[in-house]
Amino acid sequence: MIVVLDEELERSLLNRARSYGTGETGPLLELAATLNKEEDRIVVGIPGRPPMLGANIPGVPLLCQALKLRQDETPARPDVAETSTTPAALVLGVTGSDSEPLQAFLYPEDDSGPEACAIEVVRLEADLFSRIKGIFDTRLLESKTLSVIGVGSGGSLAAVELAKAGVGNFILVDFDRLKAHNISRHVCGLADIGRFKTRAVRDAILQHSPAATVECHEVDITEDDELLEHIVEVSDLVLVGTDNQLSRYVINEECLAASTPAIYGGAYERAFAGEVIRVIPGLAGCYACVRQGLAKTMGSVSSQQEFDYTEDTEFAAEPGLGIDISFIAMIQAKLSLLTLLRDTGSSLADIDAEMVIWVNSARPEDGDLFSQPMARYFVRVPKVASCPSCGEVSDVTSEEVGEVT
Repeated sequence: MIVVLDEELERSLLNRARSYGTGETGPLLELAATLNKEEDRIVVGIPGRPPMLGANIPGVPLLCQALKLRQDETPARPDVAETSTTPAALVLGVTGSDSEPLQAFLYPEDDSGPEACAIEVVRLEADLFSRIKGIFDTRLLESKTLSVIGVGSGGSLAAVELAKAGVGNFILVDFDRLKAHNISRHVCGLADIGRFKTRAVRDAILQHSPAATVECHEVDITEDDELLEHIVEVSDLVLVGTDNQLSRYVINEECLAASTPAIYGGAYERAFAGEVIRVIPGLAGCYACVRQGLAKTMGSVSSQQEFDYTEDTEFAAEPGLGIDISFIAMIQAKLSLLTLLRDTGSSLADIDAEMVIWVNSARPEDGDLFSQPMARYFVRVPKVASCPSCGEVSDVTSEEVGEVT
């Protein structure tokens, strides 16, 4: 059996134990605990405080007391009310010793002796991003604000991955609710059906980064110019996972005006391939340049996006494996990370391209670019002179079609 608690509770118990003199014992605190017998896990928290591991922890309530103990002392079985649905009980013993400051004893339902339990203290600041330390300093991302417009199949996965990487602030925009058909490709699950995608993804983010701030807007961003302007102005990066070209062009215009970088992700027909486009205003072409300059390169590929953003009945989402969409979303997340780390001194090397094309399944009828499965191409996107968004009005030359490598 393992007992899980957070460092705030541990600190509170140790501070209370110091009020006792040497060798003294006594009660410290009545605690809230949840026992999951199937997983041999007990989660302990302070009554009335939001649970560190989130709401809806599976299991049954368990009587739990914290006591000041002498070292090597085994506490007596707590009194359990006859009406209790769980006659078992847990005692957290605080000895204050350097080697083992906390001990946990589970008293089973019968009259047998206590079972000593392992203890896992969740130390968010020390442990949460410990497995990525050395790759880059996660503190560089604590103050960054990422806006995710469209939190469907791709946007939701990218948002959660960037939370795991240490991004500290999120703005989520999507007017849609989760439906049963979304679940096979979405980061959220059955328990979230009927919820706004923004709120469900917010909870998924906080499960991985509880100190993050998450702001949610359930609106169609193409119908709220003031909100879009505000979001873009306060963001360090805008991640775009919308499924229609109108929203992408509108976001492109606003990001250009505010000089805010944007990363666009989308899947082609049946998610056989997809694209991730980075637009850093002033450094290369914009989203509109891509659509103009690469029209011939892309052949007959559908421009329909597959990121489940809208409830429009005229939009029929095509079949596509969640695995295939995830490849594209992860590239979008990685390129977003590299963009947020630009000019920070990070050791992570950026790519020398504005666009990544990923091919999941070969479809040579759409051109040589798609002749091989599991293939990746980097594309340079210079400004198109006739681009209505960022260029000067003139004829498009052959040099303005992106270089593919």
